[in-house]
Amino acid sequence: MIIKMTRYTLTCVFLLGIITFANAQTGLQVSPVRLFFPERDGSTQTAIIRVGNPSQQKVVLQVSCADWKRDTLGEKQYYKASSQLNSSCPYLSFNPEFITLMPGQEAQVLTTLKMPSGNQNILRNGMIFLTQTNEKELAAQNLQSSGFIIRVQLGVHAYIIPTSLQKKSIQVTDITLAKKDGKRKLKVWIKNDGQLPMESFLRLELMNSDTDEEIKLDAVPFNSLPGEAFWVIADVPDKVEPGKYLISAIADSGPDLSLQVVEIEMKID
Repeated sequence: MIIKMTRYTLTCVFLLGIITFANAQTGLQVSPVRLFFPERDGSTQTAIIRVGNPSQQKVVLQVSCADWKRDTLGEKQYYKASSQLNSSCPYLSFNPEFITLMPGQEAQVLTTLKMPSGNQNILRNGMIFLTQTNEKELAAQNLQSSGFIIRVQLGVHAYIIPTSLQKKSIQVTDITLAKKDGKRKLKVWIKNDGQLPMESFLRLELMNSDTDEEIKLDAVPFNSLPGEAFWVIADVPDKVEPGKYLISAIADSGPDLSLQVVEIEMKID
């Protein structure tokens, strides 16, 4: 099993009726943020998820699994566990499923993968959620009367990857200009036509056709699963004057994959 050993703090925001789950004072930490299990016929594999509570309040978490896929804007859309054909959730279990973390305390969640007999040769994914369940109790203790209740939710990706899948490929096929709320945005259509999850960066370079001035935008990170296609969006800086530009979109997926480049001439107003 391969583990992406990044450590991060994540707070999710929800709006449920009159209760808003907003930016949290309880900034929990989880590691790793991605689990990669090789698909092995009838095997049992385990991994440890570590979660820490650096806050000054007790936090109770429930561990669960959900399916997800990206829409055409690259945003994750979540679904009930095991409802998608490529779900990893049916094969995962967690111990414990509820965690109580006192201030400064850390805990571990044992994640177990049990694969049935017969390799299925399907890349599977899911999201392991650690969701706070005592947010109302904390709000009452803090005499919070604004209607805003704080809830923290952490997510850990769980992939099951057949060892026979080896192809990595990203395609860049289109560039368009759009405006939203008065802001200019460049949209680049990306497709993962390979067999593996990809972590990539999109770089955009603009050259003014009249002045030959070159402007490089900040790289935009994006992740993709096989078969996914969506827009990666970058803001056009205010310093970019109206005019005709040669725009280069470059998808960089690491040293073991060639850069994918598309160029187009476009007028920017």
